[in-house]
Amino acid sequence: DLQGQANCFHRLGDIYKKCEDDQRAWENYETANGLYQKAGDKLGQANCQLCFGDFLRDEGKVDCALRYYTIANSLYDDVGSTFGIADCVKRFGDITTGEEACQHYQKALSLYQRVHALRGEANCLQRLGDIYSKICNTEKAREKYNDAIIIFEELGDNEWVEITKLKRRRLEQQQQQQQQQQ
Repeated sequence: DLQGQANCFHRLGDIYKKCEDDQRAWENYETANGLYQKAGDKLGQANCQLCFGDFLRDEGKVDCALRYYTIANSLYDDVGSTFGIADCVKRFGDITTGEEACQHYQKALSLYQRVHALRGEANCLQRLGDIYSKICNTEKAREKYNDAIIIFEELGDNEWVEITKLKRRRLEQQQQQQQQQQ
């Protein structure tokens, strides 16, 4: 069963990635991708393309990552995976800046909301908070951080609750410093 074999190689890639053995992870994703192609499984192929893009993004090869994300996005679109498209659009936000990143995160947020993907929503809200913080829109940043915290709490993800609260505290400290300087 090609699809079953591909799934096993994909999982092995995930394990190697967690163990920080990028070479073996990449090789397993490549094997999985080839098997998904032979089986005609576009969703599996899309998931592999997303992994390849993540590797390249992490290495700072943004243009190459964008190519893989674009391929994944097209494959997700072919199979009608709103969640997969949302993941790609969020990653487009991750590799861009400013208004362009903001637009990608807003679009991804909307897609995640459509499929009730709370973690995706929370991640986009937090990233939007980061962008608004950088451009000194304190109120919007605080609003996005607060919304993200609510969702992370709902998910029981205490680590991300604390990380987001820390970002919100830094934002408030920055605002206080600016007010003192005026």
